Amino acid sequence: MLFRSEKSESKLTNIWVEEFKLADLNINFKDDILGSEFSNQIDLLVINTHNKNHLTAKFQGTSENIPYAFTAKSDLLRNLVNNEPWQLDMQGHVADRPLDLSIKIDHTVPALSGTINVNAEEVDIGKTLSWLGLVDGLDVYSQSLTFTAKLAGENLIHILEQSTLTLQLNEGYWNLHDPADEDFKKISFTSAAINSEQKKPVSLNFSGALDDEAIQMELSTNKLSDFFKKLKTIHLDISTKVAQSTIILKGDFDLPITQQTFIADVDIRGEKLDQWNGLLKSSIPPFGPYRIRGNISADQK
Repeated sequence: MLFRSEKSESKLTNIWVEEFKLADLNINFKDDILGSEFSNQIDLLVINTHNKNHLTAKFQGTSENIPYAFTAKSDLLRNLVNNEPWQLDMQGHVADRPLDLSIKIDHTVPALSGTINVNAEEVDIGKTLSWLGLVDGLDVYSQSLTFTAKLAGENLIHILEQSTLTLQLNEGYWNLHDPADEDFKKISFTSAAINSEQKKPVSLNFSGALDDEAIQMELSTNKLSDFFKKLKTIHLDISTKVAQSTIILKGDFDLPITQQTFIADVDIRGEKLDQWNGLLKSSIPPFGPYRIRGNISADQK
């Protein structure tokens, strides 16, 4: 920690911290309202105040064995104490993949408001969902990711309930692995959007191709604030259009979700069964129209 002093016009000596450095720092955060915990290992944190109008910083560490390193510039922290607008701009890498972050916060009004913008490249969605404890075993990748949030609320739980968030994925794929062998089906997409609005379920919409067959999917699940609680199950409502057919899947899934184990209600309908021949690599006769309803379940066997 480096100090510097100078004499002001009133001949009083002003002292401020010019550089602040920490190493091998463990952060453990627990939110009693949400019932969630977060831990992080910071290997190095350096904060500079060479410019009296801004803070600059660099830090690196690991979170759940995922390395990261960032540089940042922000308004002075006293803006937060004095209820003045505050902005942070940060650039760096997570697991050697580029990530940019911009945060603007204004709490000069009774409730906090602000925006968050994140841009990332080469994102392993499956690994991220596993890190969050939501889904295991997914093989999902996106070439780029854009996240925007309009924040509003008095505390963290209110912010999660009242804010609007959008996650946009571009140029990616989802490999559906067969647990019985090494074969898999590949869903590719040019874009996919995940949205969370005030007091509404989180939704996913994307269109792409399953092998060479066009596919559209809509997914609805819990409210965003639910995912920051100690959930044991989540609800999924999935509607998929593929092979000129519609598949509706509804159920409550234990966390973390795996591709090998689930049980849900299913409703499949279409015009002709032979429209599945390309995907199933079969020779089903052109019976139809058809509809199948019931329960579907799978285990690791």
